[in-house]
Amino acid sequence: MQGGLTVHEALNRAHNEQGHPTPVRFVPQSDLPSGVAYEQFIFDTGCVPTRDGAHDFFNGLCWLLFPKLKHRLNHLQAQALALQPSNLTRGPVRDALTLVDENAAWLKAPQVLWTALVAKDWGACGRSGTSIKPRWACGCLATPCLKNWSCHASPSPPM
Repeated sequence: MQGGLTVHEALNRAHNEQGHPTPVRFVPQSDLPSGVAYEQFIFDTGCVPTRDGAHDFFNGLCWLLFPKLKHRLNHLQAQALALQPSNLTRGPVRDALTLVDENAAWLKAPQVLWTALVAKDWGACGRSGTSIKPRWACGCLATPCLKNWSCHASPSPPM
């Protein structure tokens, strides 16, 4: 990392400097006790064990950018763990949540776009000459690419 920081140090610094409303702090992977599930540790302590590598760096950025979503996914993971006989073997629910967490595309968009998408009003979403089409430039699509995240967005146009 730049400046000689570990990944968890860099993420905590970004959290502190930019005032992100993240419900967690980042700690070294060595803080995760043996025999405790990663997701349970986060749920119990509010600490995200973090290795020095791209995967955990981008996971941390997702915690900074999408704190409510990441917190909800972690809560669902903890619920699934409570119903499982083993903390360390993932079952179908935890597998599905991990796939969503690491492989889904997340759209951050104005409410008018969400309303049109939920209503399946495809015309309003893409028709030129409609007042909604320029709103796509206000959205941000975060997509995984080999466990790395990138945000594809245009600067917000004046509305």
